[in-house]
Amino acid sequence: MGSLEDPALLKEILSIPDPDVARVNQTNFLRRSERSRLTISSLLNSEESSTTESSESPPPAKRARVAAKSKPVETPKKAGARKKAAAKKPNQARIAMKVGKSLANSVEPDNEDPTDGTFSPTSTTHSAETPSKKQMVTLNIHPAHLQNFLSPVESSASIGTTAVVPSPRKRPRKKPGSGESAVEDTRPDPHGAPPVWAEGRQALCQTLPYYRSHQSGLYHAGGVAYAFLLDNDCGERPYMDEEVVITRAGGGCAKNADGETTQAVDQTADAPGITSVRNNMKQFASIILIVGNKNKNCPSKIPERYCVMAHFQITDIWAEKTNGKTCFKYRFEKLHLRQKSWWAAKGSPQPARIRDFTTKAFRRACTSCEKDSPQVFAQGWICLNDSCESFWMLNGTNPPAQLTYNPAFLQERTSWSKIMRPTWGLNPDPIRLDQGNDPTLSFSSFCWKGIVCPQCGRCIAREHWDSWRCSTIGCGFVYRPKRSILSPRQVLGRHSAEFTGHAVPCDKASELVNVPAPDFHGNWRILEYGLLPGNLVKHFCANDAINKTVGGPDEMFMALQSSEMGLQRFELENSQMEGPALMQAFTMNFGMPYKFVTAVDSKPFSDAPKPVIDALRRLTWAGQKSVDGDEFAKFNELLVLGYFEEQTINYHDDGEKELGPTVATLSLGGAAVMKIRMKDEFFTGVSKGGHYDPEAPILPGCLEPEYRHQLNLTFAGQSTVRKDHLDIKELRTRLRTQKRHCKPMIEMILNHGDMVVMHGADIQKYYEHEVIPSDKLRFALTCRHIQPEKLDAEHRHKGDFDDHPSLAYKADEPLPELMDDEY
Repeated sequence: MGSLEDPALLKEILSIPDPDVARVNQTNFLRRSERSRLTISSLLNSEESSTTESSESPPPAKRARVAAKSKPVETPKKAGARKKAAAKKPNQARIAMKVGKSLANSVEPDNEDPTDGTFSPTSTTHSAETPSKKQMVTLNIHPAHLQNFLSPVESSASIGTTAVVPSPRKRPRKKPGSGESAVEDTRPDPHGAPPVWAEGRQALCQTLPYYRSHQSGLYHAGGVAYAFLLDNDCGERPYMDEEVVITRAGGGCAKNADGETTQAVDQTADAPGITSVRNNMKQFASIILIVGNKNKNCPSKIPERYCVMAHFQITDIWAEKTNGKTCFKYRFEKLHLRQKSWWAAKGSPQPARIRDFTTKAFRRACTSCEKDSPQVFAQGWICLNDSCESFWMLNGTNPPAQLTYNPAFLQERTSWSKIMRPTWGLNPDPIRLDQGNDPTLSFSSFCWKGIVCPQCGRCIAREHWDSWRCSTIGCGFVYRPKRSILSPRQVLGRHSAEFTGHAVPCDKASELVNVPAPDFHGNWRILEYGLLPGNLVKHFCANDAINKTVGGPDEMFMALQSSEMGLQRFELENSQMEGPALMQAFTMNFGMPYKFVTAVDSKPFSDAPKPVIDALRRLTWAGQKSVDGDEFAKFNELLVLGYFEEQTINYHDDGEKELGPTVATLSLGGAAVMKIRMKDEFFTGVSKGGHYDPEAPILPGCLEPEYRHQLNLTFAGQSTVRKDHLDIKELRTRLRTQKRHCKPMIEMILNHGDMVVMHGADIQKYYEHEVIPSDKLRFALTCRHIQPEKLDAEHRHKGDFDDHPSLAYKADEPLPELMDDEY
């Protein structure tokens, strides 16, 4: 029987034809000793002096291709010699048996406690003696994980001309802007295909109900862990094979000087994420793992940006020291072991039908904290209780910087009760809109989220107003849900107030805002808010009489629902998320091109449906009522926004250089809250980069006005003062104890049929606004004046429309005064 000291035998092991998995029988109490490390190292050193393969010979794969091209016709004599040589060559199973017993014989007890020289295993199956056949366990060692069995010095040293296979996480990565070509992924193709996948983070989070985390890896809510994303950063010593995953807990990380993510602060056992994962482990609740294609530990190529893996159970949670800081680690184990993982390397062996769930890695109780834990690392047993005085000590000293996992710990398998079902399905149930009698269901929040394509498994974000469309080449799946045409009453609800007389406003304004007495024109109540001299906001409050007029808001609202004008969610240009990110609301622009928060296609007014032109005329009347005489510039652009339930538009301004000073909006359908506040850079005086502009105005309601007056006098004539200046540091210190954002200066409730006009260039320069709808369906139609001279001539005709006075909106005639007995 060969031993690890026989380089010829070990060389045969490493040259087994199957490049993905080397099966070796190994004891469950395998703890790597110095003897096993030296013998594996000697094998690799023997490559340099090998007579069968020179250091200058091409790689085996290339030699095979060359040989296949120039292979001569085999004669009977040569065939007999080849078969005779093959009979002498040890097969994989026999080699595995030799190595398993040899490694088992090379193990020496090294877990004695330095204080009393004893240890207390928790199971009688653990023994330092040579194991019996029942105690043997099958190891699946991927070549990429070979370094886990070498010492730090051996794994990093250059061994002759034979390169040690690098750990996947050590592969060089292209830095943005470096100009270097991307590193080729040499991993094998996967065995299968993921059941669900996504091209971008937004589509992933909007489609899967069990993963809503747009930034962090773990998604948890209510003390329960739902899913975990394994992407670029998995901490130190990440591990992944066909059935087991080891990764770090999230949180407390920062970029170091080299741009690498490292642990910056200590993690604690009571952190919400760690607590949630521990709750899952205690309650035997499964968790779903998702892998990203930036993960370098997967044994095969990852076919898409984000791929759902499978259901896993949490078997172990422990604490380590990383970069001198406490960091928690998780060990996940696949739930269904009989099913071959799709991410397994193509051509790898099928999983064993019969598993050993009883043999475990060596365990012992710490003599200091008396807590029991397994031997996680091959170097020896370490207490992994972060509250223990012996935490992270190996035989009384700090462990080496480079640790490797105990193979027996990696090969543990945990039985899952056959009567228990996974908590969540990998593929969400398809949306069914044909159940129930609620006509507003098709505009509910879940109807603008994503669905999983039933044909290719892709997470499809709802990009179009009328349908979900899969963009996978060759798929062609389209789902058009049935939609009802809703009346305003169905959206607003039966308990909403319908003003038969003049509407009662529910607006709020800061004491710094000038609010004159309201004005009345026919059935309209007109409220005015003055922010700065020459800059105002007017709120035109509609009532039931206005809304029900022929061609009024009620008819416009229903006509827009049936109009095929091409509403869709366009892609954001400056999103920080991975992959395509769509804005929330559905949009379409008519008239002059307008960029808005993203690039939006623009159609000429000649292609606009009737309610769009009606809204343009109505808003033109409101703009003329708000702006004196020649100051009003005729609107030549209208942006339609359609909101489903829970869709919003965050704070922004309409201050593009091509725009005129007036913006008007018509609100149809559900109510919404519109808030106007001072921009942060003028509220605090400090830009996003931390610099100070002494020429910026000090507006009413801003922070530290007196101190900023002094700064403006000190730095008069300078355009910018850098953040590292002592006076600017003092300002930033004062601001730390105060609110970062200004409270809304104006807060208006926009009801069905209401209009808002904002006039003045300073409003868009110094202030910003957001809109938060509160019901299931709402349209906002916003008009602006785009300066034609700043656009290409080919687009200028798009803003033309018939503005004959006879077609203009004339509003309501002034109402006659009521007699005393008519009240």
